[in-house]
Amino acid sequence: MFWDHHDLPLEDIDRIEVIRGPGATVWGANAVNGVINIMTKSARATQGGLVTAGTGSEQRALGVLRYGGQIGSQGSYRVFGKYFKVDDMVLPDGRQGVDGWRRLQGGFRSDWRLSPCDSLTVEGDLFSNRGAQTRWSAFIVVSPLVGVFNEKLTVRGGNLLGRWNRTLSGGSELSLQVYYDSYRRVDLGVPETLNTLDLDFQHHVVLGSRHDIVWGLAYRVATSGLAPGYKISFSPPERTDNLYSTFVQDEIRMTDSLWFTLGSKFEHNAYTGFEFEPSLRLAWTPSRRHTIWAAASKAIRQPSRLDTALSTPLAEFPGYDGVLQVINFQGNPNFKTEQLRDYEIGYRAQASRGPSFDVATFISSYRRLQNIEQGRPYFVSSPPPPRLVLPWTYGNQGRARNYGAELSASWNVTSSWRISPGYTFIHMNVSMPLNASATGGPASRWNSALWGRISCARGAWSSATHMP
Repeated sequence: MFWDHHDLPLEDIDRIEVIRGPGATVWGANAVNGVINIMTKSARATQGGLVTAGTGSEQRALGVLRYGGQIGSQGSYRVFGKYFKVDDMVLPDGRQGVDGWRRLQGGFRSDWRLSPCDSLTVEGDLFSNRGAQTRWSAFIVVSPLVGVFNEKLTVRGGNLLGRWNRTLSGGSELSLQVYYDSYRRVDLGVPETLNTLDLDFQHHVVLGSRHDIVWGLAYRVATSGLAPGYKISFSPPERTDNLYSTFVQDEIRMTDSLWFTLGSKFEHNAYTGFEFEPSLRLAWTPSRRHTIWAAASKAIRQPSRLDTALSTPLAEFPGYDGVLQVINFQGNPNFKTEQLRDYEIGYRAQASRGPSFDVATFISSYRRLQNIEQGRPYFVSSPPPPRLVLPWTYGNQGRARNYGAELSASWNVTSSWRISPGYTFIHMNVSMPLNASATGGPASRWNSALWGRISCARGAWSSATHMP
């Protein structure tokens, strides 16, 4: 994923959910430490016109045009265009950094009320990015022969989504979504393409007075390609990967104050085969204003082509007797999934008209973390010049054990003044074997943060503090 591919007008965002902890049971692989879910407004909520414009010392131009209207009596739509330009940064010697960025994007969304029980959403957008970057001619600078050069970066892509929802009797719901995404990115002088088709079906059903069940099926096919260039290659250059998955989650009401939720995601990917990601949650509400909860979850990070198929020389430098030495990085086709086992317990309290309080503690155990391993050197004479290859590759020898706590509170002092202090503590202990290397060294420990927020609910002002 490239973050510069994803953007949308802030005015179209309805809300942002930050879900802490593993979310793999519902969201699948790679939802390891948390989920950020961004939900946009329906087209019915953005009727009429909107124009925004801005400028600054670095972001020279920013503008959004949007218009929404009705389609008959049951449909609504909006269309938008967005543009921004970020200038090159200035280096200490006064020269331009050649790292500017321009983006042009346009899109639409339409929402339809097909019947009292059926709704349909169709949306999509196109974008074009143009930028530049200043790079060393090698990934690792170990030789005075390594130079600096500037290069352009271009990206074009788009996506299209259709989602049908149906409400059934008894509170049950059906959802079917089809999504297609495509892009072509030229970075480091290398054209890369990725085309993804995703099909997703979900069913929410209430059984009796005790069971609230959500289950679903999904299929994803992705075709990726990377043309040779800048000494980077994939083996094979093009590949099609299939992902099959299903999940089920049942929220069981044991008593009027005790809920037990269990579920799991089951996936079959093209790299490691079958995987499952279960979770168990327990919530007890001794009164309406107090909740005690606990959870146990497993999540994975699924390998990608970068982990398994990448090949590139990282550095070249002269060695003994004039023999060229090359550090060559090679993906590991046997790379395994990285795993997390997470345990949490928490407490929430809400006063009638006063402050609320939330505390959560956790302990997390990570296995098979990615590290870089050095292989046995070998000599290559063809094609010339002769060179000694020092191979590096990915391994799964890393481990980590983390624990910590999060405390937060919210107090609505008045109708327009809210105070939300918080404290977060995390202790990270990452370990690597002696024959492996990773960012942070053989062992690293990281600790806490204190944060707070005082804000006016009506947006008059806000401030934040962060203390290590």
